[in-house]
Amino acid sequence: MEICEHYSDIPEILYNAATGEPHTHCPLCDRFLLDEGIQYIIEKAISQNDILMDFAICLECYQKGIGELYSIESRKNFENYFDNRVDFNLRQKTFTEKFQNKFDKWTEYCLCTAKPIRDCKEYQLAAQCEGRQVLYHYMPFAISDEGIIELENLLSKKTKEDLRDFMNQINPQPSLEKSPDNSRTPVLV
Repeated sequence: MEICEHYSDIPEILYNAATGEPHTHCPLCDRFLLDEGIQYIIEKAISQNDILMDFAICLECYQKGIGELYSIESRKNFENYFDNRVDFNLRQKTFTEKFQNKFDKWTEYCLCTAKPIRDCKEYQLAAQCEGRQVLYHYMPFAISDEGIIELENLLSKKTKEDLRDFMNQINPQPSLEKSPDNSRTPVLV
């Protein structure tokens, strides 16, 4: 089932950092991700060319995981934060008209702060994929170092603990311990 009419091959920046190839399996349910019709989320955190976080998780596990990880307080904080900063429908309309399926244009500036990603010491990328394609709708997007800190500050203590445990489970090779601030909590968007 196609959810949008704009898509492209997955760019190399979203490839698995350990293999240099596209992500192939969900780390939670082991579902093969590259088959047509299989939707999944890729998230990657990069700090001065070091990979801090890198995973692809099937949409079913992602939705279940986020629902269990984020406290009601944290979810409300995120909703309010994004409601006050981003009109996702307008962004999708504008970007698909202007950039169509050019991943680098969709991720050139921070979704939250509009800071150019090229000026960031650390940033995160998020994309929804189907099989071997990136889908262009409310994703893909980038979040700057400043945006990451703003989002992290919205998380409850319990959510921070649960996210650290979750990331240790699904993200065994890269580590947020390399982050300039190794007390950071991963922020899944």
